[in-house]
Amino acid sequence: MTRQLARRIQKVLTASQLNGMLYLQQQAGNPYDIQIKRFGNATAYMARAITPAKWWNRVINMEEEDAVYLDDILEFFRTERQPFNPC
Repeated sequence: MTRQLARRIQKVLTASQLNGMLYLQQQAGNPYDIQIKRFGNATAYMARAITPAKWWNRVINMEEEDAVYLDDILEFFRTERQPFNPC
């Protein structure tokens, strides 16, 4: 497997995850309390009404240049007292 192929596969997987979260967020009344926020290239999302939450709470597509947003990303989860998976 080449790096280029690995990156393409990762992009498909993260796009699929984000699309799933957007779909859940758009359901009537946002029953899973989905929160999504962009930080440069990175996207952080959480599902506050799903337990265990850690699997659902993630940061995707973070690039080296997004390091300047790290404190903001951590605050996004700390404010809600949510664990997360830095993917």
